[in-house]
Amino acid sequence: MTGNEKLAAASIKVFGWITYHGLALNVTIDLSPFKWIIPCEIRDRQVGSIKGLVRDGVGHGRADLYNLNDASLIHITHESLLEEFSQSFQLEYNYKSISSTILYESK
Repeated sequence: MTGNEKLAAASIKVFGWITYHGLALNVTIDLSPFKWIIPCEIRDRQVGSIKGLVRDGVGHGRADLYNLNDASLIHITHESLLEEFSQSFQLEYNYKSISSTILYESK
C-alpha cells in the first residue's frame, strides 16, 4: 500500500508438497476495470500503479521520472525488484543476454 492505493498483490499456494509463489505489481496497467471489482476484499483502498504515483508527483521534483515511457518504467521497476529481492535474501544475480533467434528456436 502507498497512501490510499494498493499497488501489488502477493500469493502463495501449497499443493502436493510444493509451494508456488506469485507477485503482481501494477506498473503501467489500465486501472479502469478495477472500478467494478474489489480486489483482495480491500474495500477502503483504491488500486493504483507506479505510473500513477509518478504522474501524480510522488517523485517530488524528479522530472526525469515524469517523462518516462512505459517500457522504461517497467525496466526500472524490474531492476529495482531484482536488486531489493537480492539484498533481502542475500543473493547474487548475473544477467545473460539471449538473442531473439534462440528464443524463437526453443519454441
